[in-house]
Amino acid sequence: MEKIYTIGFDKSLAEVFGTKFTLVPELLEAELNDWTIALFKEDISALIITLPSNSEQIVQLIKIALHIRLSLDDLKEKSLIPIVFTSTQTLYQILIKSKIYGHIFSTVGSYFINPDKVKTEISEVKPILVHEYKTGFLDVVTIRPDETLGKHSLANIWGAYTLDKVAKTRVFENNDTLKKQRAQLYLKFVSAFNFDFSTLNPGGIKIIGNIVLGDPIKIASKDMKILLIDDEADKGWEPVLRKIFKTSQAEDFKVINQKVKDYDAFSQDNKDLIEGGNFDLFLIDLRLNGLDEEDEANTRNFSGIKVFKKIKELNNGNQAIIFTASNKTWNLKYLLDEGANGYYLKEGPEFNFTNAFSEKNYENFRDEVTECFYYKFLKDIHLIQNKCIEVINSDTTNRSHSYQAFYDRAKSGLETGFTLLEKSYKKEKYLSFAFLTFFQILEDYSNQKENYCKDDQTGSWFVDSDKLAIDSTDNEWCLKFITGSGLNNFGYFEIEKNIDASSATTLAKISFILYLKFSKNNSYLLNWGKLNHLRNTKAGHGTNKGDIQISEVFEILELVQLFLTSK
Repeated sequence: MEKIYTIGFDKSLAEVFGTKFTLVPELLEAELNDWTIALFKEDISALIITLPSNSEQIVQLIKIALHIRLSLDDLKEKSLIPIVFTSTQTLYQILIKSKIYGHIFSTVGSYFINPDKVKTEISEVKPILVHEYKTGFLDVVTIRPDETLGKHSLANIWGAYTLDKVAKTRVFENNDTLKKQRAQLYLKFVSAFNFDFSTLNPGGIKIIGNIVLGDPIKIASKDMKILLIDDEADKGWEPVLRKIFKTSQAEDFKVINQKVKDYDAFSQDNKDLIEGGNFDLFLIDLRLNGLDEEDEANTRNFSGIKVFKKIKELNNGNQAIIFTASNKTWNLKYLLDEGANGYYLKEGPEFNFTNAFSEKNYENFRDEVTECFYYKFLKDIHLIQNKCIEVINSDTTNRSHSYQAFYDRAKSGLETGFTLLEKSYKKEKYLSFAFLTFFQILEDYSNQKENYCKDDQTGSWFVDSDKLAIDSTDNEWCLKFITGSGLNNFGYFEIEKNIDASSATTLAKISFILYLKFSKNNSYLLNWGKLNHLRNTKAGHGTNKGDIQISEVFEILELVQLFLTSK
């Protein structure tokens, strides 16, 4: 009986059995797991647990037995050893004192034997066989969540642990605080349903599957700035996500861990961080007010939604992914309808998703992050758009009815262009569509009489009614048209008199405006010629000529901003 151990609060029975004995100290709930794992530093083939008369001590000893059964990750096949309970009391008396934990006496591999029969019957006890574990143990016992922790916190611990596991970051393994959080009986119980029993000796039935250990699956985040907003970031989200995002510098990943009911409830420092941090990605928890909104059913009332909307209001180009424990389709649809750039489903222990689901959930998250990083340029597009619209709104009352109509079209064009750009990640042709939309604003601008017009009496063309683009007296343009300019192979205007005047096309009109109104030089006019060429080839003739690039969209928008904001 060398490998048979006895544990309890009294060693007298162990002396009768002739086994080694380990005294169980009075342990706090958080200490049970570590004590149990340490116990199995010894080579134990069977365990006898002597139950006293005290109810609280009985429950503690049964919890130790449950920790043994549920420590598959740490103890492997040792978790399956036979466990013998013995007591001078009857089983009925023990069951009364065992509270909800008495189910363990009905599980395979567990025995209740009277003390006087232990020595003779101990040789007959058997461990749990692999194929018996689920039906003979997991489906029999009842383990409930720790009520002192709260559902919100419990779900966050489990969600962060699941992400840690699937991303293979091993944060929970290497962080003592998180390891203790994860070691609660209830979470170990839920986790056991997904254990890969083929990793045990001998092999056995694979119940659901396993996430194979390997290198961490990180997300390349060079030169990106990320802000996590979660009232329970300390439950594992911060260290796990910090390891997942491979930023250039540690300070590029920031965290706001504050319980709030809405954006205004943030501290001023946190508001300053959100508004001035120039983040490329916001990760926002849907419920930032903890248990205070546990019973809230209307998605629009969640604190995270209110914060998200404010962040989008600050800059519609801000990229935000919502972290939510809700898997209700109407909640997820609402998030996307309101402009969220994606969502990550925080997996709660009550659903116990399969490992295959967890892997797909993380894969989708990585794809969404990649898309968000692509769209970081939309922040600058929004700033240009807003600046133009602010000037338009302040200037529109000073303009003629026709010019006000142009302003309305310009605002609509700016908004439409932004919407088109939001579709460009999956279909590059939308960059060309946006380019054409912004180009149309320039054309529309050049057709306004206030900006470029012809004097029907003299036949002269003017910019802003006083600067001559062409003088009808000698039919001389102020700019010379250059065609087939070497390697550029497109036409443009440069600052030189041109006797052979041509009609005032869009290229000519905007060239004259750039020179006469904004004093732009030949280099600038050459670049405008290039953009006009792009409009007539790549943007205006489909994808057979190639698609417009983001940098070229910004170049055309630079002109739009110049025209709309300079008076």
